Amino acid sequence: MIEKITDYTNIKITELSILYGNTSTFTGHTDIIEIKAFIGLLYLCGIFKSGIEDVEGLFATDDTGRDIFRATMSLKRFLFLLSTIRFDNIYDRDDRK
Repeated sequence: MIEKITDYTNIKITELSILYGNTSTFTGHTDIIEIKAFIGLLYLCGIFKSGIEDVEGLFATDDTGRDIFRATMSLKRFLFLLSTIRFDNIYDRDDRK
């Protein structure tokens, strides 16, 4: 399951990386380890009851943020993965209708 999520997310990342260009440091392809870490951070959002907290607040460096978030990945990478994570293959959506 995680392998498929990684593959489908990388398809979306490939599409978006053209818009960002090759100079962006947070737009590279992901792997299984990073997807697991990302899902873990989403779990921690729930555990910390961070539903109403701003995402930038979780990554804050002024002692109000959560260290585990900054230690896992950058805010830009987290937001990028949040916008690109995919759970289905976009190329066979029409066949599944």
